[in-house]
Amino acid sequence: MDAHFTQYTGSVNEAYGPLHADVSYAAMVIAFGEPNSYDDPDKVDVAWDLECEDGKVHIYNYKNGPAYNNGRGRIEDIGTFSIQGENSGAVGRALIAANSAKLDLDGATITIRAAVPADIEDITAFGVKVQRYLPSNYALASIDQAGAIVRGRDAAGWTATEYVIPRLASGGIVAAIVDEEDA
Repeated sequence: MDAHFTQYTGSVNEAYGPLHADVSYAAMVIAFGEPNSYDDPDKVDVAWDLECEDGKVHIYNYKNGPAYNNGRGRIEDIGTFSIQGENSGAVGRALIAANSAKLDLDGATITIRAAVPADIEDITAFGVKVQRYLPSNYALASIDQAGAIVRGRDAAGWTATEYVIPRLASGGIVAAIVDEEDA
């Protein structure tokens, strides 16, 4: 489990979200440990209630697993999870933790840095904006004042130079490929 998260028992004020993480169940278990919460048994198969320094989050699959599909499918095949939490910081940290586990499993080979504009006050919200512009083979790996780090691997025409960087630019986000050491 990611060192920044602890499992939490109790209710979570879900004021922010949901964000959707296109991450495998295996990556979620690597990031957060085994599911520790329960939700609507007709729509949700697995859920986590977690706490980090920014607040509490509730992560769950929704209507995309065996519970909603009359027992068809496997929990291990779920690939999209909803993340809700007390604030953008907690939700953003959970998204980055899930993405990092996904990138490690996928063997990400390309690193892109997106510059944080000077007028941005909420860097987590900026990171969420960056994530929304990315194809599923790239993901937000970290964010700080120096920039958002995106990692991934080129696949099926979704390349860093021909798609990801121009797509980010369409949203006013300046980005470039960097060496892993410079990230």
